[in-house]
Amino acid sequence: MYINDFIEKINDSNNLISMVPIEKIIELGYVLGFNDKTKILDLCCGYGTMLKILCQAYNISGKGIDISKEFIENGLEIIKKAEITDNIILECNDIKNCKEKNYDVVILTEPYLFGNIEDSIKELEKYIKPNGKIIIGTIIVSEDNIPQELIEFDGDKLHTEMELYNIFLKNNYAISYIGRSTQGEWDRYFTWSSRRIVKDIQNIKIEQDKKKQMEWLEKWYRMYAKYRIKYEKWCLYAIEKINI
Repeated sequence: MYINDFIEKINDSNNLISMVPIEKIIELGYVLGFNDKTKILDLCCGYGTMLKILCQAYNISGKGIDISKEFIENGLEIIKKAEITDNIILECNDIKNCKEKNYDVVILTEPYLFGNIEDSIKELEKYIKPNGKIIIGTIIVSEDNIPQELIEFDGDKLHTEMELYNIFLKNNYAISYIGRSTQGEWDRYFTWSSRRIVKDIQNIKIEQDKKKQMEWLEKWYRMYAKYRIKYEKWCLYAIEKINI
């Protein structure tokens, strides 16, 4: 039984878009008071694993939306196997087409798809009830002056934690919970992506395309070993509106 539980935890971790430990997601739900009346919308849900974990822990209901057909198809199998199809719906769609309303919680782990963090907060407010909660997952950097190569790799949208706090406060939001990545979770994400790149390389027939993917794999390794381990973390923030 212990081995089966451990293997299920490994599978859930491998299928998480969030880079925080599963225990932190469960703790988040407990701290925020999730229960069988909580309705959650997860944008860029990946395989829907965060919804799965929260449903199994607190019997929440919810909907996940992701543009990746692969993620949604695999996610539907995961949800079916977990026997929670009555609680969780997964949809393959562009989140920018989302028309959902009146959720208790909205989750977004790709916060720059709507522009910057501030733009995302304003967008996410459309989907929640008054006094609803927003959960944002994002990379943070450990210091202001980071190498230019890392900026070019991740884009110019990297923030320090203090910069994020100031953005939240500027928009009248307080932080209710923080789930922080561990080195183990970073390693999990890195190797998950590495396996996907290798699979692509093995399926490519054109030699030039295979070479390009090999160059990308080399860059992926270099950026992780040289910069990302040192300068970056990934955090899951739950924020709530301050009624002034």
